[in-house]
Amino acid sequence: MNHLLNTSNRTKNEIFIISLTVLLYLSRTTIPFFKFPFIVFFLGFIIYTIFTFNFQIFSKIKEYAQNFSLPILLFAILLISFVLSNKLYLTIFKDAFNALILLTLFFLMSLFITKKDEICIFINTFKNLIILFALIISVNGLATLFNIFSIGGQLFSKQIPSDLTKDIVQIDSNFALLLVFFGIVSLVILL
Repeated sequence: MNHLLNTSNRTKNEIFIISLTVLLYLSRTTIPFFKFPFIVFFLGFIIYTIFTFNFQIFSKIKEYAQNFSLPILLFAILLISFVLSNKLYLTIFKDAFNALILLTLFFLMSLFITKKDEICIFINTFKNLIILFALIISVNGLATLFNIFSIGGQLFSKQIPSDLTKDIVQIDSNFALLLVFFGIVSLVILL
């Protein structure tokens, strides 16, 4: 019985770390500091996965490649376009790197979330973490708006000082508000 409790707690912890890693990845452009914990959690969880599934990892990768063949094919096309272009474009490299991170996150999720009750745990954990991240992003946005965190400049958020980039800032603000919107939806669902 004690072994079952340890397995259940371990599964909940793994699902919590996966949810946290996904949300850190999604909100790293909104609050640039989040990219550092994301890197730590992402690389640490990959190492944990390698040690957990040591000899089964190759069969799991093969199964994942069969199930997600279309996104992997699109990733391969993106890599081929990057390699075969006349110049090396930074945008294509960033897109390919982000696609690799997303494919790896989905692979980790497919490894650790396999049962229906684990999906329910993931959804509940994800909703609660979205509410927390929406609160953090809202407080950061208000503090930036009212210039609370400034000590001779912007401390926690990006500052793009040009009138030419006004559209880029608004697009980024709209993207930042997506997590806040999903936080509001999660609060309504919880109520």
